[in-house]
Amino acid sequence: MNLNRIEKVIEFFTIVFMTIILAIFIRALIAGDTKGEANTGDFGSSTFNEGWRMEGDDPDGSITLPADVAAPRNEMIVIRNILPDDISDGMIMLFRTSIEDIYDFLNANKEMHSEIMRSA
Repeated sequence: MNLNRIEKVIEFFTIVFMTIILAIFIRALIAGDTKGEANTGDFGSSTFNEGWRMEGDDPDGSITLPADVAAPRNEMIVIRNILPDDISDGMIMLFRTSIEDIYDFLNANKEMHSEIMRSA
């Protein structure tokens, strides 16, 4: 008789626990108050390899990345570009390199300034 009562108490708390878990899950699915949070539902990406200008280049000319630049080892190469208008808070920019160190700077006018040092 005592064992039957313990089983019913365990069953009751299991049902309560599962109901709470289900309610939290449903609330997370239909929550609409995500203002200020990064949009994590879209994992699309785009390239940012057009329109770069190398410092000292012809002001009317531009380069497309990746580009081969003949530069001696340990010489700094500076390239510039303007960020697209659709860049917003919470977005991430990634750069990939194999034998260079990249230092990126962004000013208030959304101008991207990259300094690249060839290290090998």
